[in-house]
Amino acid sequence: MSRLVLYRGTHALLMLNLYPYAAGHSMAVPYAHTADLDTLAPAVRAELMDLSALAITATRSAYRPDGFNVGMNL
Repeated sequence: MSRLVLYRGTHALLMLNLYPYAAGHSMAVPYAHTADLDTLAPAVRAELMDLSALAITATRSAYRPDGFNVGMNL
């Protein structure tokens, strides 16, 4: 599924969802698999937030949506 990967960072990647809920549905995913956000290193959490902001910027440019939904699956 590497064709779905938009960007690979140091600690996480940004990818499109194979089964999107809506146009532009993307996900910021840490390389480290954990069930808890609080167990991730601060650098990993920061990169996830940066990638989320990057996704919003790109989606805004491409789709011009009225708003965004940002969520977490833990």
